[in-house]
Amino acid sequence: MSSTLAALEAAILADPADRNVRLVYADALDEGSDPAGAARAAFIRAQVALESLPDGDPRRAELVARCDELFAENW
Repeated sequence: MSSTLAALEAAILADPADRNVRLVYADALDEGSDPAGAARAAFIRAQVALESLPDGDPRRAELVARCDELFAENW
């Protein structure tokens, strides 16, 4: 694991609610050559998007389904 990814993981553990750090981590995962990293990045982005939507937003169901799909396929 690169030192960048390790530092970002530490930052996420220190403040899991910081969406910006999680999105930067997703970008860093995409830059790697590991296909699992790309799936993890997509999952993180879907989670962040879901968290930013208000209750009752019609897009929530689609994002929940996407998160469930990514989780089932990759973990």
